[in-house]
Amino acid sequence: RIRHGKDYQFSQQYRSIPFYENLEETIWGMTAQFTHCFIEILKKSTQAITKK
Repeated sequence: RIRHGKDYQFSQQYRSIPFYENLEETIWGMTAQFTHCFIEILKKSTQAITKK
């Protein structure tokens, strides 16, 4: 339960949600977030390897 119910001062948060659409099925939402994070990890790993 949220203290003070409907009078609670929610902060407005905006998120950028990636969409991967050029596939057999569109990937969006949390699956797209996980995919995006995984791709960023792979990019950083690749950059670290190529700098050696």
